[in-house]
Amino acid sequence: AAAIDVQVDLANDGSRALSWVCAEDYDAFVALVEDFELRSRTVGARTVKVSVRRADGAREHLLRRGYTAENAMLVLHRGGEAQPGALPTGLREVGLDRARLPEWLYLLNVTFAEVPFGVQNTMADVERAFDAPEFDAGLVRLVYRQAKPVGFVRAVLKATGSGEVEALGVTPAARGMGLGRWLLRRGGEILA
Repeated sequence: AAAIDVQVDLANDGSRALSWVCAEDYDAFVALVEDFELRSRTVGARTVKVSVRRADGAREHLLRRGYTAENAMLVLHRGGEAQPGALPTGLREVGLDRARLPEWLYLLNVTFAEVPFGVQNTMADVERAFDAPEFDAGLVRLVYRQAKPVGFVRAVLKATGSGEVEALGVTPAARGMGLGRWLLRRGGEILA
C-alpha cells in the first residue's frame, strides 16, 4: 500500500481516519484496513473513517464490513493500536537530524515521484521545514537498508493535542516487504 495519511482526532470527536489509501492489490487493502481497525479499537476510537483513492473492490469490502457511505468517506463506528513490531530483516530505524536532511530529501522525492501533480522538493525546502519553530524532528523516522535510505514516516502534533501521520513513503525497491505497514504503526507509536 502507498500514499497513506492517518489522521488521529481522538481528543475532539473520538474519530480516526485512514485517508488516500492506495493498495497494489485487494489483499493488501484488506490487511491495511483490518490493521487500522485493530489499532483504532485499542486506543478507544468510536468512529473509523476510510477514504480510498485506489484499490479494486475496496468500497464493496468496506460496505460488507459494516461501513456506511458519508460523502467520499466510508465510516465504521468501531474502534485500534498495535505495536509496530520488529522491522523487516536487514532494516534499521534512525531519527532525523540536520546531517540526514539530504537523505530525507531523497526519500521525499523518490517515494512520491509517482503522485500526480507532485512537486520535487529542494534542499532549501527541507532545511526551511527543519528550522520552522513548530517542526519536531523527534516525530520523523528514517529507515535504512544497509547505508541507503528506503523509507520514512513523519508525524505531527496539533495545538489541540491531537496528532496525525502526515506522510510516509517507501522507495519502489523496498515495497512489498511490510515496511509501509511498519512505518504506519511506528508513526502512531511515536505520537502516543
